[in-house]
Amino acid sequence: MKVIYLIRHGQASFGQADYDQLSPLGYEQSTLLGASLRSKEISFDHIEQGTLLRHQQTFLAALGDRTVTTNALWNEFDHRDITNQYLQVQGTKVDEFLQLSDADKLAHFARAILLWVDNNNDRLEYNETWMQFKARITQALTETIASTKSCALVFTSGGTISSVIGSAFNFTASQTLKLNLQLVNTGVTKILVSSNGINVSTINEYTHLEQK
Repeated sequence: MKVIYLIRHGQASFGQADYDQLSPLGYEQSTLLGASLRSKEISFDHIEQGTLLRHQQTFLAALGDRTVTTNALWNEFDHRDITNQYLQVQGTKVDEFLQLSDADKLAHFARAILLWVDNNNDRLEYNETWMQFKARITQALTETIASTKSCALVFTSGGTISSVIGSAFNFTASQTLKLNLQLVNTGVTKILVSSNGINVSTINEYTHLEQK
């Protein structure tokens, strides 16, 4: 039996010029996560993180004294490319989009994600399609399992975690995306790997934030 803990990064800087930075709240969430992990005294023989800055900042704030392996396969989907392709179809300029309220930006982004998943427009050439993204995350999990003796910790993103869960439960794309919206920053998802396959034990556990 192997156990893989998937951690969503702390709150990033939504609506700012550079999203890929933890906000002050994101750092606080990550510190609380680290305290919770240490209190449980779980022995991790392998720790991984994506190459995105928010992944690395979350790891450093939580368990910065541990050794970590960086694996780009655990990176989130390219939200900038997905949004830009959507804006192209809508005839909206990026500057106009950036001036919208956070609520309106989120509404547009939700529609951009749906367009990415459906991808029925011949004019759109994404850097990575929905199917390619799913295949990449499957490969990431496979490699992590192979590198793990008994217990691993992965600092990654909501989309990647949703993809792992969605594959395990045979979710539709719509169900996977809906799950993604529910995942909390620094939430913990526990995956069990045995001879019977991959099973999801817990999803989106964040008692470390509720205690604060």
